[in-house]
Amino acid sequence: MDGQRREYSFVGCHPDRDDPAPVDAKGRVSVPVEFRRELPGKDTEKLLTIMVGPGKRLLAFPDDEFMRTYRPDDLMQSDLNSKEESDRDLLLLTDASKRQIDAQGRITIPQRLLEHAGIKKSALFFGRLRFIEIWDPEEFRKNLEQARQRKTLDQALTQKSVKN
Repeated sequence: MDGQRREYSFVGCHPDRDDPAPVDAKGRVSVPVEFRRELPGKDTEKLLTIMVGPGKRLLAFPDDEFMRTYRPDDLMQSDLNSKEESDRDLLLLTDASKRQIDAQGRITIPQRLLEHAGIKKSALFFGRLRFIEIWDPEEFRKNLEQARQRKTLDQALTQKSVKN
């Protein structure tokens, strides 16, 4: 991309909230085609970096976006003995995993990550513009309902980050 930053537009809940994507015994799940189209490269060269997220969800980043979003401080400026930086890296990176999308459009999510998110038989993919969240469908529904109880749609639309 000649040094230019690629802008992603992962939006929506896929597959439909009422029909989540099955997860097989090996942890393979189909990445929604709407999201695969956003990823750079040929179909069999597309990568996602998957890591634990807050609560019971996973975060999946295109490789270049992961490097921009989570970049440990430059080693020349970083305190290699900093307990704070070490703890952050231990918590966020220990189970992080780069996963290639296979010819069938699937990724294999490691068992430890599936366990973190409580994903057993099916998964939902939720686009957050620059990255994707992967949820257990019931956990997603529960969190969506809690968000609706905390905030009305009108309140959400008037937040600074939403522009008319």
